[in-house]
Amino acid sequence: MALLSVIVSHLLGIITIGFFKHWNRFFAVGNIINGFKKGGINIMVGLIEAMVGLIEFSAEIAKVLSLSLRLFGNIFAGEVLITVLYSLVAFILPLPFMGLELIVGVVQPWSSRCSPWST
Repeated sequence: MALLSVIVSHLLGIITIGFFKHWNRFFAVGNIINGFKKGGINIMVGLIEAMVGLIEFSAEIAKVLSLSLRLFGNIFAGEVLITVLYSLVAFILPLPFMGLELIVGVVQPWSSRCSPWST
């Protein structure tokens, strides 16, 4: 689910601002080429922007791992809660929590990716 949400966010970025402008965030090839054409300090600026692009790309991979672990933790905690409640009271008490867990499992990966604080 986390991988799907990251892929969809990139597809929406490509649709919204275009392929090259979206991927220029990671691989600023135009800036590197312009740096070598202009010479001097622009070469260093182009190389630094290339390294920043690699860091941004690795951050996207880490984002998938982070979202996966967060989703696993939320689902696991909910299952433990349901198991404990089910062992204490048989059928009626765990039903609302099962519904909440279903909502959390569906909404959590999308809401964490689309929040204004995610980058």
